[in-house]
Amino acid sequence: MKVIITIIVLLIITSGYYLSVHAAIFNANKTIEVKEYSDLFYKLGSDSAPDSVSIDEIIAGASQFALSMCDDAVYQQVLGKTVDSCKLKFHQSKAKCAQFFTAHNSAFYDKKTPVSLVAEKFIDCVSS
Repeated sequence: MKVIITIIVLLIITSGYYLSVHAAIFNANKTIEVKEYSDLFYKLGSDSAPDSVSIDEIIAGASQFALSMCDDAVYQQVLGKTVDSCKLKFHQSKAKCAQFFTAHNSAFYDKKTPVSLVAEKFIDCVSS
């Protein structure tokens, strides 16, 4: 009986998640705002949004990803750093790195590979 109830609850949770994630696909008027790294690639592959991302969106997504790496205490310990030192380094270098990348890169990208490369370079800039 517990197994059946657990399966039903999991199905309800899974279907709710599926519907909330895919709801944006069916709304053609909805624009995709880049808040996370994965949003960059969703926006490039989505039919409901423009087929390009700006350098500012890449910086926003890559910043979120870099901060999530900073929040991983085990990862920071392996690198010989702390969460606080990583966040401090990030905040000290973000403005300078963003200014450099804005000045020395294209304003818009429409392919996933260049977006990945620019994002990785930005993450390297703010974390090293």
